[in-house]
Amino acid sequence: MANKRNRFTGGYRFARFAGQPHAQIVAADIPPLVTMDLRAAGPAPVRIQVEPGQPIEAGALIARDDEAEGNPIPASVNGTIEEIRNRADAIPVVTIRSDGTAAWKPVEGHSENWNELEPQRLEQLLYRSGAAGSVPGGIPTRYKSACVYPAEVNHILLQLVAAEVFNPDVATVIGTENLEAVAQGLAVLARIMPHSELHLVGGRSRKTLLPAMRQACGKYGINRITLDTVEDRYPNHREEILIPALLGLKYPHGRSALDLGVLFLDLHAVLAVRDAVVAGKPAIERVIALAGGELPHRPHVRARIGTPVERLLAPYLNADRPHRIIRNSLLTGQSLHGSVVDPHMTALIVAAEGAPNPPLAFSRPGFRTDSISRTFVANFLPFEKTVDTNIHGEQRPCISCAYCDSVCPVGILPHLLHRYVQRGLLDERAVRYGIFDCIDCNLCTYVCTSKIPLARLMREGKQRLIDEGLGPRPAGADPGGRELPSPSEAKP
Repeated sequence: MANKRNRFTGGYRFARFAGQPHAQIVAADIPPLVTMDLRAAGPAPVRIQVEPGQPIEAGALIARDDEAEGNPIPASVNGTIEEIRNRADAIPVVTIRSDGTAAWKPVEGHSENWNELEPQRLEQLLYRSGAAGSVPGGIPTRYKSACVYPAEVNHILLQLVAAEVFNPDVATVIGTENLEAVAQGLAVLARIMPHSELHLVGGRSRKTLLPAMRQACGKYGINRITLDTVEDRYPNHREEILIPALLGLKYPHGRSALDLGVLFLDLHAVLAVRDAVVAGKPAIERVIALAGGELPHRPHVRARIGTPVERLLAPYLNADRPHRIIRNSLLTGQSLHGSVVDPHMTALIVAAEGAPNPPLAFSRPGFRTDSISRTFVANFLPFEKTVDTNIHGEQRPCISCAYCDSVCPVGILPHLLHRYVQRGLLDERAVRYGIFDCIDCNLCTYVCTSKIPLARLMREGKQRLIDEGLGPRPAGADPGGRELPSPSEAKP
């Protein structure tokens, strides 16, 4: 059935931006060295299972701790353990020298007849393959791979909304023959979480995909399926927006979807689940969309986890031009330098480093400039818009244009709240005006005509209020005040 409850406010539609990913998947070379960052395992430290000089197969576990919340980390390449060290923040990293071969060690117990396996065996396959760690927070299993257990999940939500400036191409990631694989991955999760309802959420640009996906799921006995079509407006792909709008659940500050009984997934995670159970493939690679005007050729690249980002981009990048590499999202992603492919990476965006504003910059017609004020030529003629790291103007006093208020997806008033922060007037009034409803989407900063760093000021305000004891209830307490059980207290 179709869901008619989806109500959204604000947001912004990014249209006609140059540098979109091409509809092609290429396999990256296996690098001579990969670096496995163990913070992907989960919130608790994991026990390293290897030592320098030890031979290792791709898929063999290099870190695991069955007593703590988190997920094992499989080696992504065949080779030898080169080094084990701690980063500056004390997170361990393991460096593997690869032998260049592409083979991997299958997970024991997988089966093409996966629908005949017991739920416990399916959970074990997800845990041991590392597939349960393919989404932030983990996929629940009885092996403490997430903060809740499978029986506590009431909704499985797969989002396919094209809301970012640059989005991976869903049809390319799925492939012409892989719709069945997506359905199998969802069916595995439905078996593990029998009390859950499946929600397939797509943007208007992908609405024809949802009925085909539901039909494929029906072959595997998934009957509780809800289809939702939403506008491809940023940030309608975020769990903080979709869960309240579609499920009617309040999403308090500092909580996660799993705290609310919702497993929030992307396509990569569903395919990782299927590959682990049906093919026994460990979670050792990601399909990453390359985007941005600084890349003449922008395929989707299938790369081993731990591959250096600069090496991955080298065949496509003009290194002589100043640029910045951004992970996943142009508005909220990290700038990367010396980083590696991680289990939650979906896109690498290369933006030009913006030059200082030239003289009389205000007189430019803006053939390729995006603006909410619709004062540039690009809003009226079909020119592709470009992005760089320049703010294109100097910071000025707020003129109360209220553009930030109009796009805010949670309906708060950034133009008012940022003044409270700037003037040090942080008390219960800021809390009443909803500063903790802010989801840090950075859209208010993007549209501000006065170039005020509104999102940064909102984050500073929230932190100051928390420091003064005026913040929300800490994560771990549900709306009724009951403390959620820890994995050691809630045995499956």
